[in-house]
Amino acid sequence: MSQNSQSLLLFFDDPKLRERSESLLEALKDVDPDSSEPAVVEEGDAFANQLATIWQEEWFNTSYECHADCLKLNYDSRSGEGVPLALLHGWFEQGLTAAALEIFFDQEGELKRYHFVDDALVSKSHLEEAYPQWVATIAETLPFGSSEDYDFDEDEVDEEADDDYCVTPSAPIALSRLIADEKARAEKAQAMVEELTNFSRLSAGCDTSLLAKTSRVVRTLVMGVSHIVLATALSVLVLRTFRFWFLVGLFLLVGLPLLTEISLWGAGVFLWGVITYRMVLHGRSPFTSVNIFATYLVFAAVAVLLALYFYPLTQTWLQYAYIGCLALAVLAFLVDMFWPETDEEDEEEEEESGYSGCTLVCSIVLYGPQVIPALLATSKCWELAKGFHWIG
Repeated sequence: MSQNSQSLLLFFDDPKLRERSESLLEALKDVDPDSSEPAVVEEGDAFANQLATIWQEEWFNTSYECHADCLKLNYDSRSGEGVPLALLHGWFEQGLTAAALEIFFDQEGELKRYHFVDDALVSKSHLEEAYPQWVATIAETLPFGSSEDYDFDEDEVDEEADDDYCVTPSAPIALSRLIADEKARAEKAQAMVEELTNFSRLSAGCDTSLLAKTSRVVRTLVMGVSHIVLATALSVLVLRTFRFWFLVGLFLLVGLPLLTEISLWGAGVFLWGVITYRMVLHGRSPFTSVNIFATYLVFAAVAVLLALYFYPLTQTWLQYAYIGCLALAVLAFLVDMFWPETDEEDEEEEEESGYSGCTLVCSIVLYGPQVIPALLATSKCWELAKGFHWIG
């Protein structure tokens, strides 16, 4: 049976938590894995019960080692089991400082290493900068997949390129978020299974793989039709040139989610921005005034920010560029809001718009597709700034 071999290093700043964790592991060490009786742990200790359940029901070939500055867990898990996110999240809530996890996926023949600091998945460099005193321990305890434990050719390993198998997020990702994402994927997969099961009952005798493909096709067609209906409704209600803007809306609501990583709601914000652009700036040269030029700049910057929001920015220069783009958008927005206009420009704007004051609805329509991407970009830049250690 295929299985994953895992090694987990646990680092503690709190000696009492380390002592308690060591005592708990010592108690679990002698638990019979074939016994149906649950392991005996301290009553009312939710974390201890969680660890005992995983130790007895999900892991096998378990052992642990005590090192000078860390505890090391060695265990095997089923091929479908990956990072024990819930357990690590619970350990961090108890006061765990940092962790490093190495998994050899036997079925794929791949090795991956994960680093965790302050209840978040981080890059290797992040952990090394935060806790340089533990770098040597990690290198000695998990040397290139511990080639003694795994079928790993040490001659083929470049000792200066161990980053190749390290999972490197562009910014720290909270474990709670990873757990929520994993739960959402599981629920989606379960919904697909139920949908396929119901469909198969109506098509008894058909090939299962054909049913799966048919189910996915029907699901995609229904989603595409709903997008087309929405794009048509928006085009008819808001825009005069039906054909051109219908094609624009169709591409944004259908093409973007299918061809890129951009989600449907993100494509909807793009369409909102296009409609706002059509209403506010259509036919106006960007060089008419400083305000109009700044408005054009805001639209362009927030479009870039929204598009890149859906992608992991793994390269450092891209992360800096993203932060710079947000700063440019904010600066252009401030110029647009506070740059003084001449009386002639004010009169011309009133004549073109047909009203002298902007209502609340007008403000929401105009600034909504600008503020929403800016807020999303701000949250992403906040995580990037923490990754650069600009923020504690």
